[in-house]
Formats: sequence, structure tokens, C-alpha cells
Amino acid sequence: MKRFQFRLDSILRFREIEQDKALDNYARSIQFRQMVQNRCEQALSKLEDLYETMRSTRGDAFTVAQQSTLHSFSSNIIDHIQREQAALAQARDAENQALQAYFETKKRVDILIKLKDNKLRTHTHESLKQEEKELEALIYNRNNPLNSLG
Repeated sequence: MKRFQFRLDSILRFREIEQDKALDNYARSIQFRQMVQNRCEQALSKLEDLYETMRSTRGDAFTVAQQSTLHSFSSNIIDHIQREQAALAQARDAENQALQAYFETKKRVDILIKLKDNKLRTHTHESLKQEEKELEALIYNRNNPLNSLG
């Protein structure tokens, strides 16, 4: 049987490399989104701690300077949270784009793999038919005495 050779093998390998790169890019985008999400959660935690501190000391009178400082600090934390939430939205968008890019490269690879499988199946089927014909001819020639005379 003749050896099967897929003519688009180099393109398949190239697309598999692209798929691996897209998967790596998607993994990096997930890590980045998680990092931004953690920063956002930490900022929210700081704000909750500040509010808890303010509630626990509510019975005590705050001086005007303390109130101003707490208000300024809470405003800064809120601004920081808003920036982190905007960064988180961008990170989620980038993650979704990376996922879509991965799916596109995977689709391209899957198409070539399916084509390769079909070509291999066709090659195997045709090779088996050819071998069958050759065996039939060999058997016919052995069993037919007229062919052996020459």
C-alpha cells in the first residue's frame, strides 16, 4: 500500500502553532483579568473596612479634621474602585476577544483535521480496492492454465 501523504500537512502544523499561541494569549488574558478583579475586590474591602471603622466609632464625636480626612480617604477609594472597575471591564472584553480568536484558530485546525481524515479514509479505501484487484488478478492467473502458457 502506498504511503499516505497529506499535502496540506505544513499548513495544518502552522495552524496548530497559531492555535497554541491563541490559547496562550487567552490564558494570559484570564490571568490579567483575575489580577484586575483581585485589585478591585481589595479596594472594595478597604472601603468596607473604612465604613466599618466609621460605624464603630459613630458614638464618638469626630473632629472636623477627622471627618474631612475620612471623607477624602473614602472619595479616593471610591475613585480607585471606579478606575479598577473600568479596567476590569476592559480586561473582560480582552478576555472575550482572546477566547473568540482561540475558537477561530481551533475551527481552522479542526477543518484541516477533518479534511485530512477524509483524505486518509479515501486513500485507505482506494488502496484496499487496488490490492483486492491485484490479488484477484494473481488468483485468476494461477487458476487459469491458458495464462500460464504464455
